Amino acid sequence: MTSLIIAIVRGIASRDTIQQAYNADK
Repeated sequence: MTSLIIAIVRGIASRDTIQQAYNADK
């Protein structure tokens, strides 16, 4: 159960960084 939550949080975090890098590129 805990590993599932960690996986979700990491997925959201990585998606956030990708979006930030995309915005910085623009």
